[in-house]
Amino acid sequence: MSQPQTGQNHEKLVFARQIAKYLNQSIANSDFLHVALIAPPKFLGIVKTELSDTALRAVVLEESKNLTDLKDAEIKRYFE
Repeated sequence: MSQPQTGQNHEKLVFARQIAKYLNQSIANSDFLHVALIAPPKFLGIVKTELSDTALRAVVLEESKNLTDLKDAEIKRYFE
């Protein structure tokens, strides 16, 4: 049985689908060729299920990590 959907969970689902739609369109339009996906595990899973096959093939890095609590400088250091 699935979990009841809270308002916050619904918002996350909608946002993940918006990101996937943007990536699908951008990759189809050749706006970029490769994409790195870094997000908390559940969110990453939702985004990936919404990606087209073409967009999935464009994923060059995938990491299940939550960076949302980090400050800008910490996120920058993470990618250095």
